[in-house]
Amino acid sequence: MTYIMGETLLTPDFDLRPLLSSDGSLNYGGYSSQTMSAAVAAARSGDNLAAFYTAFAEEMPFIPIAFECGQLIIRKGLIDNFSPAPYNAFAGLEEWTSSGE
Repeated sequence: MTYIMGETLLTPDFDLRPLLSSDGSLNYGGYSSQTMSAAVAAARSGDNLAAFYTAFAEEMPFIPIAFECGQLIIRKGLIDNFSPAPYNAFAGLEEWTSSGE
């Protein structure tokens, strides 16, 4: 069993293949499972998300300890110069101005 502590930045669509694929770029522990690979592929194609949940719960390839997600809900027209980026919802914050509505 391999123990690795750290953090990683997922893609905006929360693709777990880099963590769970045997050749994944974030698979530092060398985890490899054909069951998990098939379950991830089925989940990504929208065929069977339940199979992924089951495989993850049974194999527990890693333990997620915390998750951070920056989200903003802003009424249209309230803020000018608002242009969030995929990895940073607050990108360009210093340029935001109120439109006065």
